[in-house]
Amino acid sequence: MPRGVVAVGGVDPSGAAGVAAIASTARLLGAYSTLVPTCNVVEDSGGVRSVYPVGGRVLREMLEAALGEVSGVVALSLHPRVEEARATREVLESAGELVLLDPVWRASTGQALVLEEPRRVLQELLRVTDILVANLDELGWLAGYRAASWSIGRAVEAARLLIRRHGLLAVIAKGGHGLDCVDLLVERDGYAAIGEPGCLPEGAHGTGCVYLGALSAALALGLNVDTAALHAWRVTRCAVEAAPPGRGARLAWPGVCHAYWAGLVKSDVERALRVLLDNWGLVEPHAPETGINIVSAAPPGVELWAGVSGRVRRGVGGRPEHGPVELMASSHLYRLIRAVNAHGATWVLGAVNIRMSEDALRAARRAGLLVALYDRRLEPPEVKAREGATIPWGVSQAMRASEPLVPDAIGHWGDWGKEPMLVFTGPTALEAVEKMVKVLEAL
Repeated sequence: MPRGVVAVGGVDPSGAAGVAAIASTARLLGAYSTLVPTCNVVEDSGGVRSVYPVGGRVLREMLEAALGEVSGVVALSLHPRVEEARATREVLESAGELVLLDPVWRASTGQALVLEEPRRVLQELLRVTDILVANLDELGWLAGYRAASWSIGRAVEAARLLIRRHGLLAVIAKGGHGLDCVDLLVERDGYAAIGEPGCLPEGAHGTGCVYLGALSAALALGLNVDTAALHAWRVTRCAVEAAPPGRGARLAWPGVCHAYWAGLVKSDVERALRVLLDNWGLVEPHAPETGINIVSAAPPGVELWAGVSGRVRRGVGGRPEHGPVELMASSHLYRLIRAVNAHGATWVLGAVNIRMSEDALRAARRAGLLVALYDRRLEPPEVKAREGATIPWGVSQAMRASEPLVPDAIGHWGDWGKEPMLVFTGPTALEAVEKMVKVLEAL
C-alpha cells in the first residue's frame, strides 16, 4: 500500500481547517493522503454555527476502508461525541499505524465543537495515541495545570505527566503565543526546543490543522520526529505568511515549499558527504571509476533534489576529490529514487552508490540488509534505445524481486561498458550513507 496520511476529523466548508486542511497540506508536501470525516461543521469567519456528527457505524466503515488503501500515519483531530471517538479507537487498536492526536474540542473563537463532555471523548482517542500535538491551553487542560504564564520547565512537566498517564511516545507542545513561540518536543528522557523565537500573528484560522498535516507528512515520508517537528513549525509559519489577510492559512504557496525543500535536501547531502569523507579509508577501495554520488530528493510531487557536483572521485594518492553540493546534481541517482517512489515506497528519498562486488554483497546480507538485484544484460532493446529508461526498468525488476518488502540496496553486475553498481537507499541521504558505512565496516 502507499505510505501516507489518513486524516480523521471534522469537515470545515472553508477548507482552511479540518480534515481538508490536514490532507491537502500532506499532499502538497509530497505524502499521499486521504481523509475520513467525523462530522460536518457549519462554520464561517464569524465562528461555529452547528456540528453534525456522521455516527459511529459510518465512521468505522470509512476508516476501515481508508486504512485498506493507505499505511503510515493517522492524524486525528475533531471527534464530536464519544460514539465517534470509540469507533475510531476500536478500528485503530488493531491497525498498527502511528497515531497523532490534536485534541480539538473548541474553535479558536471559543465556541464548543465537541457535543459531549470533552474529557470522555478524548480519553477514548488517547488510548490509541502515540504522539500528542497540543497548544499550551490544551496541554494545561489535559494535564490539570492552571498556568497564568508558561515556562519551558512547566510545559515539560505537564507533557511528561501526560506521557506517563497515557503511555505516549512523545508530546509536542506548540508555543503559538507562549514560550517565546518555539515548540517543545518532549519525550520520556529528554526534550528539545523546536524553531526560533517569533510569534504567529493573531487571528490565523486553521494553523493547527496545517501543522498536523505537515508533521504527519514528514513522519509518513520517513523523517525522524525532531526533524518532522521542525518541518511542521516552518511550514505553519510559511502558510500564515502566505494567507490572505483576515482569512485562513490557505495552501497556495508552492514556491515557499520549494524553498524549504531546497534547503533541506542540500543540508542532507552535506551531512552525508561529511560522513562519507570521514570514512574515506573504508570507502575508497569500493569507489567506482565513474565516482560516487550522494543524492537527497524532495518528496514526490516536488521535483527537486541535491547531489555532489562532479561526484566524489579518487584523486592523487587516493585522496577524495569532489565538487560542491548543488541542486539538480546527479540526475542518475535521482531517477533511481523516483523509480522506487513509483513502486509505493514514497519515503525513500536518499541514495549513495559504490561499486558492486561479491564481498560487499555478502557483507550487506550479513548486516541484515535486503539487497535486490537485476541483470542489465536482460534489458530489452526497446528500453536500451530510450534515453533514461534503463534505471526505471532495472528498479522495477529489483522491486518485483523483493516484494512485498522494500530493499535497502539495489544492484547489478554491469553490462558491456557499464560498471557493476550497488546503490544504498534510505529515507534520507545521511541514512543511506550510514547503511553503506555499516556494510563496509563488516567486510
